[in-house]
Amino acid sequence: MTIKYLLAILVFQTQGAVFTGQIGPFDGLLACEKAAAQARAVFSGPGVNTVRTFCASTKAVDFKYAEPKP
Repeated sequence: MTIKYLLAILVFQTQGAVFTGQIGPFDGLLACEKAAAQARAVFSGPGVNTVRTFCASTKAVDFKYAEPKP
């Protein structure tokens, strides 16, 4: 079974503007990490302070907390 991953992108510009985006799903963590490296290369440039990316599994996205029973 292949775990699906979503790529989240956060771009902080020097003027204070923030761009957020989500790409995916990707089949496996390696594919998501390759896309993250490409996104960092595309979004970095003049006027961009910081580019942050992270991969989250779709299982983690659908997580629901339940109180433990005593």
